[in-house]
Amino acid sequence: MPAGNILNQVFTVNNTANIPGVTSYEWNLGAVPNGWMYQGNAAPQVIVTAANTLSLSSVPCTNILKDVTAIAKTGNKNYPTNVSTAAITAPIPPNLSITGSKY
Repeated sequence: MPAGNILNQVFTVNNTANIPGVTSYEWNLGAVPNGWMYQGNAAPQVIVTAANTLSLSSVPCTNILKDVTAIAKTGNKNYPTNVSTAAITAPIPPNLSITGSKY
C-alpha cells in the first residue's frame, strides 16, 4: 500500500437466523496494535455497538491488519459470527523505482 493510503472498511453482521432480541454487537479487532483506526483514533481490541455495522480505517502505511470477529448479544445469550480475515495485498516484490540524474 503506497505511503499515506488508508483502507476504509465497513463490517456488517447479518442476522440470517432471525435471532430475536439482539441488543448489541461486540467486535473483537485483535490485540492492540491491531492496524485499525476507529473514529480517527487507534482502535481498541473490543468495540461494542448497538448497530450491526462497524466502520474502520487502516492505520496509514500499515500492511498488517488483525482479523475482525463479532458476537451478537441478546439479553441472555451470545451468538458468535464468522471471522473476517483482513489483509492488504501488494505486488511481491513491490514495484519500486528511483528517478533523477546520476550526479
